Amino acid sequence: MNNLKILLSIILSSILVFSACKNDNEITPDESDKIYNGDLINPSSSELQFLYENKYNIINGDVEFIRMNGLTNILPLSNIETINGSLKIKYNYDLLSLEGLANLTSVDGYLIISNNDTLETGNGLSKLTSVGEGLLIGFNNALVNLNNLSNLESIDGELEIYGNEVLENINGLNTLASVGRYIRINRNYPLTNIDGLSNLKSVGGFIEISYNYLLSDLCGIKNILTINGVEGDVAIYDNPYNPTPEDIIAGNCSQ
Repeated sequence: MNNLKILLSIILSSILVFSACKNDNEITPDESDKIYNGDLINPSSSELQFLYENKYNIINGDVEFIRMNGLTNILPLSNIETINGSLKIKYNYDLLSLEGLANLTSVDGYLIISNNDTLETGNGLSKLTSVGEGLLIGFNNALVNLNNLSNLESIDGELEIYGNEVLENINGLNTLASVGRYIRINRNYPLTNIDGLSNLKSVGGFIEISYNYLLSDLCGIKNILTINGVEGDVAIYDNPYNPTPEDIIAGNCSQ
């Protein structure tokens, strides 16, 4: 009987020690995350201040900044790491910077950045690793490069880059490995190469590259074509140089 009491005492002590260690060392998601449940559609300055001061880092909903006159930055979002919805930044003619997205790592829905005439770079997206429904970047008439997308690894949906009048390169996409649906790159006037796609391993649909008026180097998709990583068609047309997939694989990918 005494031996049984001693054994029970040892087991109870072990459980208490384990529980204490677990409480000290493990933080549950509910304790570590501040979750904002709801959409933020053209939020007011007081809503943004509330979000920032309460250190929310996850948003369960859609976030939209559309036609917000006087919006120059979105710094109040600087604590946000995850958006479990879409993020749409469109028609903001005074927007200069995306630095408020410096800690954003994932967007489960669409990430759309379009028609922001004064936005020069994608500063603020350097920690983004994944996008769900699709990444669309279009008609940003001052956007020179995508350098701050340098950690993006996967897009479950589509990738579209279109109508950016001064976009010189897409080298910021050089860590992108997979696109779930399709890639469309068109009407980016000063774009001369697509080297930013050189590390792609898989595209679940088609690739279309068209109407890029200075594009004469398609070598950026040589690797994915060589490993037969594109499930759909590859359409290259109305650029200064329009090689076939077979030309590109053979090394005849630039002019």
